[in-house]
Amino acid sequence: MMMKLRIIVLVCMLGTLACRAQTENPQGLYRLQRFSYDGRHPDIEAPFEQYKYCSPIATLTVSVLKRSVSALTLNMLVNDKEPLLFTGQRIRGEDGRGTQVFDSNKDHFTMRWYNSTNNSAIFPPNEFIDEFYDAKKGVEDDVRKIFEMLETPVCKESKKRMLEGCWRCVGEVKEVEGKRVISSIQGLHDQQPQYHIFKGNDVLLMTYYYSSGSRYSTQLTLSSFLQPKKNQINLPDTEFSIDWIDDSTIILSYSGMLDVKISTMWVRSFLPSRYEEIFHGH
Repeated sequence: MMMKLRIIVLVCMLGTLACRAQTENPQGLYRLQRFSYDGRHPDIEAPFEQYKYCSPIATLTVSVLKRSVSALTLNMLVNDKEPLLFTGQRIRGEDGRGTQVFDSNKDHFTMRWYNSTNNSAIFPPNEFIDEFYDAKKGVEDDVRKIFEMLETPVCKESKKRMLEGCWRCVGEVKEVEGKRVISSIQGLHDQQPQYHIFKGNDVLLMTYYYSSGSRYSTQLTLSSFLQPKKNQINLPDTEFSIDWIDDSTIILSYSGMLDVKISTMWVRSFLPSRYEEIFHGH
């Protein structure tokens, strides 16, 4: 009798743990594997490379724009109205069409959303779409590397002239009557849309765009140095020289069209404030 009771208790405990394991909030990087329409089978393998980066603050939708031997370019967009948190398969929203997140833990999750538009060549209009995401399967190393670079805590202070870390573009540098003149970047959010993150032999260029409300996007391009040299960055298509103004300020120069020298000033920086919140929690 006692043995049967122990077995029943053990089965209940395992069932409870299994249930909890599928009810966690998504956290971190996941790749879209497949999707299905409401009530239709079989599932359809995703015809494009898309990721979700989930945090308690916001969810990033990431798509691959271009991949080559020498570089990877992503578009990172905040387009979800709220963070993706576990909801279970219950009706949400006044019209019953609110987004649902279920079968969710650190390894995978399913997102169900309602497509109310008819401008998609992939998703049918006026139907629920189930998207299945996985944190391991098919996640490319170069994509994972980008998010590891973004997750690395940024230190603004440096007593050594080390390139490692995050840098923000101040503007273009020109010589006017023998003096350096900085021409600020205008017309984009915060007037400072470009950042570089250097880590090891890799450099990540971030171009930050902002639109109305909470919607904003960033283009990310990851490249690697061909031959690391002191005060020089050799990328696959461009060679930059580095002029150190002080430990936290540099001028990067390269030859543009017709061999015209183009120089820009960069200062040590944190990530854009929204990304500091998402990746570092402050």
